[in-house]
Amino acid sequence: EASLNWQPTTGTEAYLVDLSVSSGFDEDSLVFSNFPLVVPFQVLEELNPGTRYYVRIQSSNSSGRSGDMDPADYGQAEFLTKPVTPVLSTTQSISDVSQSSIRLSWEAVSDVVDGYNLQVETTSNFLQGSLLPDWENRQLSKETTTVLIDKLVAGTQYYARLSSFNATGNSQYSQVLSLLTLPETPSFNPVTDIEQARATINWNPVSEIFDGYN
Repeated sequence: EASLNWQPTTGTEAYLVDLSVSSGFDEDSLVFSNFPLVVPFQVLEELNPGTRYYVRIQSSNSSGRSGDMDPADYGQAEFLTKPVTPVLSTTQSISDVSQSSIRLSWEAVSDVVDGYNLQVETTSNFLQGSLLPDWENRQLSKETTTVLIDKLVAGTQYYARLSSFNATGNSQYSQVLSLLTLPETPSFNPVTDIEQARATINWNPVSEIFDGYN
């Protein structure tokens, strides 16, 4: 949504508002036309994200409308809505998982977007101090749709979220995606109790998150 307001004009009984996605206000581009208002304020709702809109306003009273003059007299403005929120998917966004890195991918955001902001941290509530230093608010170009998150710790749970931005501001963050690196590689201790038909092997236990050994 966006809030539209303007200075009231003398002798006006109503304001007539046109909203369009084209600066030419041709018929095919109009969202609405001659929308009547008696106050110089209106909240515009159900707009499309990442879209540039054009607004023109004319004043009217019982004698006519300012837009009927030659040349027509309109108050005009334009604005850009915040971009679409990018989507992160558990099944499609995660790949190339290793002990120290995970690749994250997403579909490009349509319409007007200048780039993306990626946050990665060790807790799902994204509190200050839990964000990874290199991924606290990593800004990515609008052409980027995949990134390798590196310098991670083996067998560790991470959380990621993504937003897009344009000249107006940031979109809402995507859903939080849970990321788990591969577990630490076990290290063997020396083999003991070696006999003709048996031997004892043991290894140092793996720390962090893992489900078992093979």
